[in-house]
Amino acid sequence: MPTGLWAANLSKVIMSQNNLTGTLPDQVPFNITILDLHKNQFYGEIPEDIGSLPSLQSLILSENCLSGWIPDTVSGLKALTTLNLSYNQISGEIPVSIGKISTLQSLSFAGNQISGWIPDSLLGLQSLITLDLSQN
Repeated sequence: MPTGLWAANLSKVIMSQNNLTGTLPDQVPFNITILDLHKNQFYGEIPEDIGSLPSLQSLILSENCLSGWIPDTVSGLKALTTLNLSYNQISGEIPVSIGKISTLQSLSFAGNQISGWIPDSLLGLQSLITLDLSQN
């Protein structure tokens, strides 16, 4: 997706259930609150820069073809309430740093290739209502 597509005042991007392809953009508007790209054909890794979006409340990248690790930089998403990376090809362990997102209410990594231990840091997520780690 070309980065020139973004308008500076854009705050919500909802492009779910299309046939969009390519890698995820590594630069999105700084003030974005919702990024919903679920059920497309995006591939590659989640960009490290994803953690530099202080206003992001909802990140939904489920049902794509994403691979690689979950970057530790997601802990920079201090306003995040929903993180859904389910049904991709993401591997590795759940980053301990996710336990730093105190606003997180819904966390789903279902249907990936997540392995290892569930970090103790998730126990400190007082706002967490839904945790779905099924089918890993």
